[in-house]
Amino acid sequence: MQMPFIDGPGIEKQTMWTPPPEGGFQLNVDAATSSKDQKAGLGAVIRDSRGKVVAAGIQQTLLKGNVSLAEAEEVHWGMQVARKVGLSSLIIESDCLEVVELANNIKGIKSEIFWTISEIKKQRSSLEDVKVKFVP
Repeated sequence: MQMPFIDGPGIEKQTMWTPPPEGGFQLNVDAATSSKDQKAGLGAVIRDSRGKVVAAGIQQTLLKGNVSLAEAEEVHWGMQVARKVGLSSLIIESDCLEVVELANNIKGIKSEIFWTISEIKKQRSSLEDVKVKFVP
């Protein structure tokens, strides 16, 4: 399933969405930030293996640090949405390599996002099966 997205001012790129395994669910997250306004926009969508949207949401929050912190908050919020719709098995895809590495214990935690990553790990342990993947 091809999903177009805008990459830069008016430049459209094509990307390929890869579904989770049969019977699985996938959470795709992204954050957009405005350092001028000190705000972050968070977006999440959960799809099943057929591409059907199970849940989706957006929210605005204050930008409390760098972009990685906003991306970590996005993963945390998306996991909360997944739990609210009753999912216990989930693949999470993020375009923030730092958050993926921190959530998967590949990299040591930087102090400014420590608490958000800790919450992600806590929620992750309360779910049956969660994989966190990097998608460029």
